[in-house]
Formats: sequence, structure tokens, C-alpha cells
Amino acid sequence: HIAAGASFNPSSFNNPQGTIVNCGTLALPSISLSAGFRLDNYGTSNLANSINWNGAAIFNNYEDGVVDITTTFSLKNNSILTNDGTITATGVFQTDSGTTLTNNAHITLSGGNFNPNGVVTNNGFIQTDEFINVNANSTLTNNCTFISVKGFNNNSVSTVNNGYVFVTGGGPGSQTLQINNAMTQGSDGYLVGIDFDNSSTITGGGNYYFTGDTKNQG
Repeated sequence: HIAAGASFNPSSFNNPQGTIVNCGTLALPSISLSAGFRLDNYGTSNLANSINWNGAAIFNNYEDGVVDITTTFSLKNNSILTNDGTITATGVFQTDSGTTLTNNAHITLSGGNFNPNGVVTNNGFIQTDEFINVNANSTLTNNCTFISVKGFNNNSVSTVNNGYVFVTGGGPGSQTLQINNAMTQGSDGYLVGIDFDNSSTITGGGNYYFTGDTKNQG
């Protein structure tokens, strides 16, 4: 347990098991996580180094918790991440097949793509100034908001949009909302952006608004 106002900044921390409850400030070194490791973050956790996922781990970022990631982050090995606070990242943020990401608050990326695989449920805001690439093995449900500057690419047949997917535009060639595989659009879903390229099938209803070129080849 890391108390409020306390800091834990180890130089090495290998194969931890059990649970860390952080109410203060935690800075993790390069680390290998064993199966059963759990982080309950109520304070500030800084992840600036690589994580080796040797087994399924659980990360919970609670309301008012802040996780600052300054390296590539890959959720692996059937691990679970639940976010009810704020996560910021300055590199690629991806989730592998078999993992589970549930976002109920804010995830903001700068300088890196959001590349989901596995099960992803977004009940909050996920935003990047790069691309959002929904991979083929992803089961993604969006109930709130995805925002991408440069583009959104759907490659999964298990994508359901009940909220907003918004591509703001990063210049020609990087402003397209691209549908490469069949997806479902709920009645309250919105697909919004500049250019739209549908090479597959969108099932359902919802709303569409684009200010540039639109192509429908599905």
C-alpha cells in the first residue's frame, strides 16, 4: 500500500505478485509481471519503461486516478485494464487478442495510434492525434466517443458503434473514416468526419455526416 503523499520509485521490481494499492505516486521501472499481479491506482502512476506480461494481470485506474504512460503500451496475455480516471500516453497504445479494456472515463494519446484487439468497451472518451486502427481480432463496442485526427480504420466484423466516431482531419491522405470490414451502427450512433470510404457493409441505422469525399463500395 502506497499512502497518499508517499512515493514508491524502485530501481528494479521483478516478477511481482499480489496487489499494489496506490494512493500516492508510483513510478514503475522496466518490469516483468507474473500472473495474478494487480494494480489498484487511486493516485498517480507513471509508466515510462517496458512491461513484460508473463501472465494475466489486472490494472484498475479508479476515479481521480491518473496514469501517465511515456512509452509504447501493449496490454497482453489475457490481462484486464479498467479505467475510471485519466490515462494519458505519448506512444502507441494497443491491446492484444484475449485482453479486455473497459474505458469509463478518459484516455488521451499524443503521438501514437490506438490499436485495439481483444475485447474493448468504450463508455467514455478515447482520443488520439494519430490513427485509430480497429484490428480484425477485436470485439469493440463504442457507447460514447472516439476522436482521431488522422483516421479511423475498422477491420473487425465485431465492431458496434452506439456513440460517436469523429475524424477531425490531419490533411489530405490522413482524414478518412475507413470501413474495411462489416460493422454495426446503432440507432444513436454517429460516424462523422471529412472523407468516408466504405468498402464493406454497415448494418443498422444511425447518423452520418462528412464534409469531403464519400465512397460506398460495400
